[in-house]
Amino acid sequence: MKIIIFQPQYPDPSGAASCISWQKDQFEKLAADNIDMIILPEYCNCPGIENADELRAFSKTEGKEYIEFLKKQAQRLECIICAGVIQATRTQKMYNCVIFIDQTGCVKYTYDKVHLTDSELQAGISPGSKIGLFSYNNIRYGFAVCFDTYFPEYFEALAEYRPDIIILPAYQRSETSERLEYLCRTRAVDSGCTILRSSYAMKDKNTGGCSMVVLPDGTITANAKGEAGILEISVNPQYQYVKAVSHGSTEHL
Repeated sequence: MKIIIFQPQYPDPSGAASCISWQKDQFEKLAADNIDMIILPEYCNCPGIENADELRAFSKTEGKEYIEFLKKQAQRLECIICAGVIQATRTQKMYNCVIFIDQTGCVKYTYDKVHLTDSELQAGISPGSKIGLFSYNNIRYGFAVCFDTYFPEYFEALAEYRPDIIILPAYQRSETSERLEYLCRTRAVDSGCTILRSSYAMKDKNTGGCSMVVLPDGTITANAKGEAGILEISVNPQYQYVKAVSHGSTEHL
């Protein structure tokens, strides 16, 4: 699979529109050239907004318009787009979720983030209640968002269903690059599958960032580190790491 992962520069609270504009510019540079999947970070349609009222308002206007733009790009590029977005429902609930848009521009699956931070709860975002699992074209996808990463039991639950790939949009703006790498490598080993992470570059190059690809054995094969831009990589979704039961054993887990 040919994968493209976006890593925008994290905006200031009034810079959401400019961050979305940067994302759109990156899309416009892409041609329909056998791209299989594009992954965007958490809050990609409302980046940098923390005030609850502003978040709700933006998600219903510019944020909603950006999701429609993503649907059209999925059609134009004939690829899947997985994006971390804020969506407000008809009942006025807000969810931090990952949407899976297929090549026809249809949202085929939505995962609502289960583990919310205190600031998200205070902003009125509602938690999801189910782990994220979805099969499409014979590939089993798992989903997690940002704070989910700190809960190994969540990844253990995903692992029971043997996903091929876990999509991980994130913020994690105050976490060190080193710890982000440790976390993602550990979760890849925990779940036994490839993790594709998309996040934001921060002003401090040693904090945040680290959009990356991590294989089931914990090897990082691509890492954007602290630089804004996009990663273009090839991933084999069927790759599995098989570990011997013990040293010198011919039996495997």
